[in-house]
Amino acid sequence: MAEWLLLWLVATVLFLVECCSWVRAGTWCCFRSFRGWRAAWRASSGSRLFGNDRGGIAFSHPLSQSGAILHCAEWPISISPGGVVCATASQGPLESSPAAWSFEEITSVSANFGDVRINGVSIPAGSDMLAAHLAAHLNELRELPESKRASAIRLAIKHTLDIKDIGKIWDDFQKQTASLRRTARMSLLLIFVVAPLSILVLGPYPVWIYLLAGLLGLGMVSARQLFVLHRKYFKLAGFDRWVHALSIGFFPLSATRAVDRLSKDLFYGRHPLAVICAICPEPDETALREQWFDLSIAVPEPAREWYRSALSVEVRRLLERAGFDAARQPKIEDPAVVKFCPRCHGQFTGAAEVCNDCPDVALIAVGES
Repeated sequence: MAEWLLLWLVATVLFLVECCSWVRAGTWCCFRSFRGWRAAWRASSGSRLFGNDRGGIAFSHPLSQSGAILHCAEWPISISPGGVVCATASQGPLESSPAAWSFEEITSVSANFGDVRINGVSIPAGSDMLAAHLAAHLNELRELPESKRASAIRLAIKHTLDIKDIGKIWDDFQKQTASLRRTARMSLLLIFVVAPLSILVLGPYPVWIYLLAGLLGLGMVSARQLFVLHRKYFKLAGFDRWVHALSIGFFPLSATRAVDRLSKDLFYGRHPLAVICAICPEPDETALREQWFDLSIAVPEPAREWYRSALSVEVRRLLERAGFDAARQPKIEDPAVVKFCPRCHGQFTGAAEVCNDCPDVALIAVGES
C-alpha cells in the first residue's frame, strides 16, 4: 500500500506543477489566485512573480478548471506611418538604437514559430498567433500609401484595447469550453477521489487496471476536445495544437488543466491594460499605474514616439472609463514619509532620490503634483 501512497503523492506534485505557468519578464498575466479559499483574479507581470530576471511563475488556483491563466503582452514592435522599430512602446529610452526599417526598405515580412521576420531578422512575438497577426498587419500597411497608414495603425491600436470585444470573446470561450471543463473535472475526481477510495476499499488488484483505463480514456477525450477548440481559436498555430493534444493524450494528468492550455494565449495580442480591466473585477491599481507610467515616458526615436503617443491617447481614454486616476498620490500614514515613487507608490523617509524597486524613477515630494 505504501507504493500506491507514494504514487498518489507523485501525482499530487505533478498536478501542482500543472497549475504553474511561466510568465516572461516582458509579459503580463491575469490568473485565478487564492483569496482565502476562493479563486480571485490577480494581475502581475513576470518580473513581479517568483522567479529570476527572465520571468516568474504564476500559480493558479488548483480547483479552477475554467481557464485560470491569461497571458498578454505589448506588441514587440512599434509601428508608425513611416516604418517599424524593433522595440515596445513602453521600454523607454534605450542604451543603443533598436533595429528599424522604413516601409520602403522592407522587402519581406513573415511569421515563423512565434517570431516575426522582417527582412530576415527574427523578432520574438511570444505567440504563433500574434506573430502571424503582426506579419499580416505589416504586409497590409506596406500596400497602403503613407497618408492612409496612420488611420490603419490607430484602428489596430483600438482593437488591442477593446474591452467589450475581450469580454465577448471570454464569454464565448466559457460556453465553448464547457464540455472540456466537465472532462477536466472528471479526470480530477478520478485521480484524487475515486482512485484513492477504490484502492483503500477494494484493494489495488484488480481495480488499478480499470482506473488506468478510465484515466487514459478521459485523456483521449480531452485531447480530442482540446484539438477541436484549439483549431477554432488558434487556427494558424498548428504545431502547438499537436503538442498540446499529444501531451494530454499520453499524459492524462495534464487533462485536469486542459482549459488553461487554451486560455493562456487567448488574449496574447491584446494590450495588458485592456485585459486587466476586462477580466479582473477589481483591477490592481499598481498594475495599471506601472504600465501607464512606463508608457508616459517619451522616447527619442521619432517612429517609436509616434506609436507611443498614439497608444497613450487610447490608453488614457481606457483608464478614464475605468475610473482610474493615474495622478492620484498614495495615502501617507507615516508622518515621517517625505517622498514617494510615482510608479509603484513606494514611500520613503530618508534622503533617497530614486526608487529602489523602479530603476531610475525619480521620487516626488509628498504634496507635490
